[in-house]
Amino acid sequence: MMAEETIDYVCPIKFEYRFDRNAAKHSQALTIRRALANAYAEKHQSKNKGAFEIESFELYPVPRAGNSGSEVFYLDIYHQGQQQPNRFVAKFQDVKSTKKEYVSSLRAKRAQMCSEVEYEVDEVNDVGIIICELARVAHHCEFRVFFLDLKNSDEQCASALSSILSNVGNQPNDQGERKNFVSDYEWYVDRKNQPLLRLDAIVRSGDDCQGLSLLAQGVKSHYDRMVADFDHQVLPYLVHGDLHARNLMVNSKNANQTELIDFGWVHDGHPAKDFVLMEATIKYQLLRELLRDIRPDRAENQHLSVEYFESFERFMCRRGMWLPEFEEYKQSENIEQYLREDQVQAVRRVYVCVAQIRQQARTALQRYISLAGTDKYSIEQHYFASLFLVVLGLSAMPEMDMIWTLIALNKIGDRIWNSPN
Repeated sequence: MMAEETIDYVCPIKFEYRFDRNAAKHSQALTIRRALANAYAEKHQSKNKGAFEIESFELYPVPRAGNSGSEVFYLDIYHQGQQQPNRFVAKFQDVKSTKKEYVSSLRAKRAQMCSEVEYEVDEVNDVGIIICELARVAHHCEFRVFFLDLKNSDEQCASALSSILSNVGNQPNDQGERKNFVSDYEWYVDRKNQPLLRLDAIVRSGDDCQGLSLLAQGVKSHYDRMVADFDHQVLPYLVHGDLHARNLMVNSKNANQTELIDFGWVHDGHPAKDFVLMEATIKYQLLRELLRDIRPDRAENQHLSVEYFESFERFMCRRGMWLPEFEEYKQSENIEQYLREDQVQAVRRVYVCVAQIRQQARTALQRYISLAGTDKYSIEQHYFASLFLVVLGLSAMPEMDMIWTLIALNKIGDRIWNSPN
């Protein structure tokens, strides 16, 4: 398919997006993507045997964290005579990535992680589109949006996590290749933004940044020990691989209805991955956003003290997979000496959600260890080793606070080796 071909469009295809500031480049990119959307429209209409005519395609960009190299849109397909559109997520990327993600999506579909998935490619211009139907979730919104909306309760946020996490971490593949534990996490640690090299740079920062340097040395020591000593051979499970707050869709009117999107990282690996990535997203990214949004007055300091964050992380590591009710934590740690009322409210939401994640992960990892065979590592060690490597991989992202991340990695590293204090 050539971008300059004359195309008879099935329906109007509306993009609310500027692909390039240069008008000519934008026009070319728009033509290519409209042609791909039109090819899908023809397939969509044919599959439904002409029972209805498509009135329009409307694509709205989904904000993404970082530079993933792909363009993600909400896609609403309006049919004549229907009041509500059919809802989809559409993703444009290069052809190789599109085909790879389609194969991964089929695996996810068989595991009931997702609904219908289709794709089209333009080999000449090296652009593809993959489209995932949001079949189970009406009134959909990203979990990030749901989490940050204070009209939703903490318990509703936890319910959304419970709904989706009950569908992950339960698809073993005992015929798959068993990798060394650390090697299984290479995808997360060996990232474009080079978290290990950044860590080395902080270690070498010397006397001018002695505190940061010492924190980084501790993290590096934990990582080196894990590489040398954590010799578990992973029984592969089917994992989503990229289960963060933007890839979880929630029914804004019923938190128990959830669905996943974006299946480019679906693979066989350790089942803790999906749990720990969601925990890391909530603790180290969404908490910062919530503190900013929840404060009653913009003149108030939105930041938590380092002293409090360190005590929070220490408690979360010490109590492991069995977090008590928030009120017990609040009283035992006397957190009101550190926090304003609005900050307590923000921490409560994070705490309740992480407690739900760990409860679900505990059940999944109990099954995992029973199937994986003789294992000298505990459920907590599997979980915290996974959390350490995923957080280390995220640590160089601009959304992550450097001080929080280094403190957290040291506490998590201590917990792996059963020294939670």
